[in-house]
Amino acid sequence: MQQEIDVNLFHSLRHLTVLGLSLITGATAWAQPADYPTRPITIIVPYSAGGIGDSLARIIGDKVSQILRQPVIVEDRPGGNANIGILAVAKAAPDGYTWLLAAPALTANPSLYKHAWDPLKDFIGVGIAVSAPSLLVVPAQSKVRDLKDFIGLAKQSPSKLNYGNPGIGSSMHLNTELFKMASGIDLVSIPYKAQPGVLTALIRGDVAIAFLSTGLAAPQITSGRLKPLAVVAEHRIPGFPDVPTLAEAGYGEANVVPWYGFAVPGATPHATALRINDAINRALSSSDVQDKLRNLDMVPQSPRSLDEISAVIRSDYEKYRAVIKKAGITAD
Repeated sequence: MQQEIDVNLFHSLRHLTVLGLSLITGATAWAQPADYPTRPITIIVPYSAGGIGDSLARIIGDKVSQILRQPVIVEDRPGGNANIGILAVAKAAPDGYTWLLAAPALTANPSLYKHAWDPLKDFIGVGIAVSAPSLLVVPAQSKVRDLKDFIGLAKQSPSKLNYGNPGIGSSMHLNTELFKMASGIDLVSIPYKAQPGVLTALIRGDVAIAFLSTGLAAPQITSGRLKPLAVVAEHRIPGFPDVPTLAEAGYGEANVVPWYGFAVPGATPHATALRINDAINRALSSSDVQDKLRNLDMVPQSPRSLDEISAVIRSDYEKYRAVIKKAGITAD
């Protein structure tokens, strides 16, 4: 009888040991992707083909393909103010084979739409490729000489000056609202479908002020059609060394610099995220990649760790959420 119990106990323990080893092996295989990647990677761009996001994804994707020795496919999924493409990645398998081309919509849209995503839980940032500086500009015929002049004028005439808004929830829109909060002024939003419409209105003098991308504003400043007051950037930008950043002008809380990068689904194994982060950082360290990114009028970024990227996402999300709530902005 005792021998039978011992035999049964032996078999039970053996069964548990085999089961435990299989569970450990399975978990290890999921958490330690030593052979990742073994098939093509897809980068989903939540914007139209031919735009900045599409071009950026292809530049980085081509270099990453060489580093990881697997094809990288760029798939454009525009629509819903970037929500369609972003949600597609949030719901994708967390296996490292579906990446998001991330932009300000990743951190702004959750506060604009009721049924969006949580950028801190549903995504892991794996790379910040470029920043996209913008210039705060006024028409050439404006009497203001600098940012201090404009703020003084706006305070003398509350709610009488307007600004060009290229899209609800766009980085230009939110930067303007952040600037209004930081400086204590009130400006009336004049909506346009995109930045070119704002540019035309500025040149004509139909709006008093607006943020524009450097690529769009710089030629008009050089030709004397616009005057720059400040730049949203980490540092002063080449070509306009006398134009201060908003932070230098005393409005650092409004100096939220838009960036483009990459993210993967939130449940992606840490080891996989590290592998992707390393590949993107190696791509960003390439001089030919940096040259191509500068040709997009973007500022190439230095390699960042997963923790550093997470901190940027959290900071932007919290700043955008605060200004959207205070200004009562909604896109639903």
